[in-house]
Amino acid sequence: MSKKVTWVHILDDFNTVALDFLRPFRFPLAVIGALVNAFHVLVLSRKSMRSNCINIIMIGIGICDFSLPYSYTYLMVDASFQIAESLLRRLSAYLAVLMATVRVLVVKNPLNAKFDSLSTPMFAIKSIILLTLLSAINDAFYYGPSHFESDDMPVKPPARCGYGENFTAIVLVRTFNIIFYENFYQQVYSKIKPHY
Repeated sequence: MSKKVTWVHILDDFNTVALDFLRPFRFPLAVIGALVNAFHVLVLSRKSMRSNCINIIMIGIGICDFSLPYSYTYLMVDASFQIAESLLRRLSAYLAVLMATVRVLVVKNPLNAKFDSLSTPMFAIKSIILLTLLSAINDAFYYGPSHFESDDMPVKPPARCGYGENFTAIVLVRTFNIIFYENFYQQVYSKIKPHY
């Protein structure tokens, strides 16, 4: 047990040092990663590459790996990006597991006609749609009951912003129905947790 704790501490310390070291390089690395990812998706999207199930799943993973960058409209757009980021990050992991599973099944059963359908592009497209819907279920329970409301504290912008002296803005705050969210997941956990 102590050996595991020691390794966890060593890895945690290494992670902290590595993050501090890479802090000034984060933006350039992110730009390089986004460009390489865009090139990857572009190559895989060519007609000759879209004939393979694995390549279509890799296109889905590449699209999911793009990072999506105070009025009501701004809050709605920001909320849309948050939901998309949450959904796509989870979907990327689902697609990676699907791709590994398809590869194993096809390689282990090369002569079995039952597994031929796994190699078709249509299987990949249907799988991506199904996994997207499954990934969206979690977000639906969290973001669905949320809404924007005023905190009843009008804010006066600084004079340098150029608004009139009597101008104030209403601040909208997003609220989540945490009670519903927590109760729902507690009920799910109580149903599926192992009983010893």
